[in-house]
Amino acid sequence: MDDPRVRYAEVLLDEARQELGRADNKVSVLLASAGLAGSIIAASIAAGKWSPAVLPAWRQVIWWLGALSALTGIIALATALTPRMNHLGPASTMSYFGHAAQLTSAKDLLDILGRVSDHPLERVADQLLIVSKLVVFKYALIRLALASFGATALLLAISTLS
Repeated sequence: MDDPRVRYAEVLLDEARQELGRADNKVSVLLASAGLAGSIIAASIAAGKWSPAVLPAWRQVIWWLGALSALTGIIALATALTPRMNHLGPASTMSYFGHAAQLTSAKDLLDILGRVSDHPLERVADQLLIVSKLVVFKYALIRLALASFGATALLLAISTLS
């Protein structure tokens, strides 16, 4: 059976998986950059070269709000990078690799594969839905992280201006 809907859904799924990879790459770069920036600030504080305690009280509040904003961005990126391997639905649908992991024997797997192999469009549609939602979720977290880092830069700059 050569269903054009299956071919089209497979193209869309491939594009969604590529976009998922791009999102993960962006998260990795942003997380590494945030870690580097945080390390520089932490090293400066640890070396005794500078401390937020030297700031007037109102500036300390702004500085700590900036630090909290940075932490929010880091948590958002770490959340985006965390694998999501859960998928609702019984293993009998076999539309996701996690369903195979739920089974206890190869015989059960072969039985289910025999039943579901006649429904390629449903499987591809299920995967396309899952991967597309995951990409949208990751990009929302990336936007949150970027906004948090922007707020961090602004707050830290305000807090340390003379």
